[in-house]
Amino acid sequence: RLGYGIGSGAVESAHKQVVHARFRQAGMRWSEAGARRLLALRLLLLNDNWALLDRLAMISVA
Repeated sequence: RLGYGIGSGAVESAHKQVVHARFRQAGMRWSEAGARRLLALRLLLLNDNWALLDRLAMISVA
């Protein structure tokens, strides 16, 4: 009624495009910490929020 989707296809597709496309390439192995860091950067890039990187870097230094 409200126009919301009830399927999980959009989420599964986003996961495939964002996570699998980068992390499941041949020969790659990731630590959990390394994967989390790279995924955070990838999300900033794909969401066109790259400018937030400077602010996030300042928060982690403080």
